[in-house]
Amino acid sequence: MSLIGKEIGEFKVQSFVNNEFKEVTKEDVLGKWAVFFFYPADFTFVCPTELEDLENHYDAFQKLGCEIYSVSCDTEFVHKAWHDHSERIAKITYPMVADPTHALARDFEVLIESAGLAERGTFIINPEGKIVAYEVNAGNVGRNADELLHGNRVECESRLHLAAIDTLLQLFQAANTADEIDPFRRPQILDVEQLVEYQVRQHGYVQHSDRIVVI
Repeated sequence: MSLIGKEIGEFKVQSFVNNEFKEVTKEDVLGKWAVFFFYPADFTFVCPTELEDLENHYDAFQKLGCEIYSVSCDTEFVHKAWHDHSERIAKITYPMVADPTHALARDFEVLIESAGLAERGTFIINPEGKIVAYEVNAGNVGRNADELLHGNRVECESRLHLAAIDTLLQLFQAANTADEIDPFRRPQILDVEQLVEYQVRQHGYVQHSDRIVVI
């Protein structure tokens, strides 16, 4: 069942941001665009690459009026410990949300019940608190052989994935105010893949990858 158009539920969680603990609620999300970036767990090998790359794009998302929330089922204290012991995670300035009760993972339907961890899921939320685009990648909680043998490829595809999120975010922001835009300049939903490929070329990354999923 599709989650497109679903309004996120009420929540109150803790996060680690700017070297302090801060509460995050649904009210903090409403009124602006947001990206919820779920990952399995702290102190893993692939996640730091994804989260560091997200930080490298954070300013661009902020300029678009979009907040980033990375989410795992760890506590805020584990987030802090990871931040204190990892050079890559120490760079992060966006909120690292703690979901030890699995409330968010269940609401976004990415919880692996048997493991108590979240799948790798990315969700774009509009100012009304509704999901307008998402991608969920099934995967094991640990490193797999392909990732270990092709680490550079994984990192490249992660950057490509972020370029796609950036393009989709701009597309949905424009479409959200489509009635106020010249009809001839209105974004065409059917051209999303072309826009993604253009964005990738602009950033100097490889061409369109099957790892990008547009819903």
